[in-house]
Amino acid sequence: KPTKAVNVTGITVGNDLSSVLASELATLADEDMEYEFWYKYLEKSLLQLKREDQKKKEKGPFILCLDVSGSMHSKYGTYAKAAGLALMQDALKEKRSVGFLWFATNSTTVTLINDELDLAKFINQNYNNQVGSGTRFEPALDTAVESITANGSLAEADIVMLTDGVSDVSATWLEHAQVVKKATQFKVFGVRVSRQAWSTNMQAYLDGEVQITNPDDIKEFTWLHELGSKM
Repeated sequence: KPTKAVNVTGITVGNDLSSVLASELATLADEDMEYEFWYKYLEKSLLQLKREDQKKKEKGPFILCLDVSGSMHSKYGTYAKAAGLALMQDALKEKRSVGFLWFATNSTTVTLINDELDLAKFINQNYNNQVGSGTRFEPALDTAVESITANGSLAEADIVMLTDGVSDVSATWLEHAQVVKKATQFKVFGVRVSRQAWSTNMQAYLDGEVQITNPDDIKEFTWLHELGSKM
């Protein structure tokens, strides 16, 4: 069945992060204001663009893998969390199944997001002491693939890696992973929040990517539209 695209018609209040004004998102860069942002998010009182619906082609489920390693403990990590939330919000509006996991050295399991209330799991989940502080892509990707091959609601999901890209995958892992990927027919997309380049092996595994080198790119959500055109 068809889902919907939107045109801007004015300003309203809510918590749709793909529509929230840049001035609101800018408070995420201020540690003293960040909690106010999340409070307004939960109260659905953020200033945002008012949009009008138009039909567009239906999209499938995906699993978001969010990097919470030591190198992401910065303004990019904060913006990445907001970006991930926006991506999942859009998925829910389009009636797409979506799950997420946190990763660093290790990975959490995949948490399924069924509705807006479930997004609180993404905001509040405590991943401390579960995933370490380094960065390894392989455990996160393996966990996501396990959820896809389990034949549940994420059986036909694609994978989105939201990271600063400071890691690699081994040639041995890549060879096996490409076989599984081809057989299962999922795709992997990268959202890179730094100027760090993907490793050669990781680049070979990706089906598409967008890069965020400026926090303003996240606040304007140009990356979201670019990613949406690829998925």
